Amino acid sequence: MIEECENVLRAIREDNTSGASELVHRAVQGLILFSETSKNPSPSRLKRDLLDFVKRLISCQPTMAPFLNLANAALMGIEDVEDVDGIREAVGEAAKAFLRGAREIPRRIAIHAANLLSGKDGILTHSYSSTVFEAIRSAATSDRDLRVICTESRPALEGVNLAKKLAAEKVKIHLALDSAAPSLLRDVDLVLTGGDALSPSGLVNKIGTYGLGIAARANGVPFYALCGTDKILTEGLAKRLRIEPKDPGEVLPTPHPGVEVINHYFDITPIEFLSGVVTEEGVWQRDQLNRFVAGLRVCKALREGWI
Repeated sequence: MIEECENVLRAIREDNTSGASELVHRAVQGLILFSETSKNPSPSRLKRDLLDFVKRLISCQPTMAPFLNLANAALMGIEDVEDVDGIREAVGEAAKAFLRGAREIPRRIAIHAANLLSGKDGILTHSYSSTVFEAIRSAATSDRDLRVICTESRPALEGVNLAKKLAAEKVKIHLALDSAAPSLLRDVDLVLTGGDALSPSGLVNKIGTYGLGIAARANGVPFYALCGTDKILTEGLAKRLRIEPKDPGEVLPTPHPGVEVINHYFDITPIEFLSGVVTEEGVWQRDQLNRFVAGLRVCKALREGWI
């Protein structure tokens, strides 16, 4: 594989702070690059090379649904194509179409989220989400006293990044310890998070989201996830996601005998703890999510476990 493709894979794999929406943009660029530079003259071998590339792409961020959906779109596009030029063109077109949709999703979600945020003065959010950023920025008009509590989102502190970006937009920001979030819910009207993956079984998001969902329900605070359809998976594909352990040194810089560090970046919040999911199509309840998932098509390579 050419060095440029390897560099894209490496950059995606080593990025532990960007959100799924940003990372998938790089993944699309890598897939387009692969389609434009692959020199294999055999259609069957080119398809095998593509399978290998998307497998490696998915493994770079194995918790993020858009990588699986991007792979699915590309592989669906070549199922009935049997010539090299056609395969390359189909992969490139599928990737570009996926990116066009992904770029439009945050803006459309922000429009629907505006109704949720109307009349809400206090919002608590967890981790970094470019979609949450767009929604809050759109809601924060100059004549409105909107207050946002951002958690630090340890260990990588993605929430600090969101707090700084929103503060630059003149939004009133409070930065809180993750462990303080449940006690602060009495001061907010709404909990708003992003998501890296969503299926009928639950929402994958930054570690601590599950506990926040439990606390929100206990306090009677609505809890919504902003999650575009590019992050929605069938149950079968959702089972392919992996929440991997991360570097213990992020939690305990100096190892200590007898102490084993648990450092996961993500957890899964059961759907019943969400008040709803804001997609680019509107605010969905569980039955709408189930109907959408039932209509999803999965390529043979993913359906039969080739990758």
